[in-house]
Amino acid sequence: SIACGHGYPGNMGSPKAGNVKAAGGVSGAYAAHLHGLLNTARGACCAATHRVTNLCEGGKGTDYFLSSLSTRLVPVHREHPAHLVLVDTAPNDLNAFWIQRFGTRDRSTWLPRLHAVNALTTEALVRRLLLLRPRVAVAYVETAWYEAGPFHTRYGAWEDQQPVLRFYQVPTVHLGLVARAAGSAATGTRESDSNTTTTSELHARLSRRSLYVDAIHLSADGHRVLAHLISEALVREWERLS
Repeated sequence: SIACGHGYPGNMGSPKAGNVKAAGGVSGAYAAHLHGLLNTARGACCAATHRVTNLCEGGKGTDYFLSSLSTRLVPVHREHPAHLVLVDTAPNDLNAFWIQRFGTRDRSTWLPRLHAVNALTTEALVRRLLLLRPRVAVAYVETAWYEAGPFHTRYGAWEDQQPVLRFYQVPTVHLGLVARAAGSAATGTRESDSNTTTTSELHARLSRRSLYVDAIHLSADGHRVLAHLISEALVREWERLS
């Protein structure tokens, strides 16, 4: 749902900056911003404009994208072969299905099972993506970020995914970790300027409360920041390889 641009201010009672705005749907989500940024940078990497296809689905985790890969992603890849597949399950691997099903039970019983399912489905999806033909590069985008509650130290399924991604050498753009490091001097109540365009300025001014429009979904500024992070990572990698 994050890649779909879902969410609205005040939902789920999350603390937020005073002028936080929602993305307003797919057109305001980070994939749309990334498309524009890559086309702006194409003189440095590519002769033609880029094609970005957003295959988002609200409230779905890795198990869904794994089971629907042959019907959703493969046909698109066959018609328009991709160079890169970005995977963003946001917080859904942690709370969309398993917590609803086992939330009333003893955490000691269902939480270990949840970790195992996250790791297994992540590895299965990564392997399927790496076997696509024509070959594609694979990277993960992590946007889940909780500041309170029983999972306050967790970023979605990041703890379960990280060992798998490291083993398969799959890079990850982690919004929460980058923003927390870059904005460590922020007070947590400073408001952002939605017209800010440079990544360094956005990092300096954005806090957790302005990156997210509610307890889960990115704000309009959060989507812009994430698009900048992905774009810069791709350009740096292109420069390294060339």
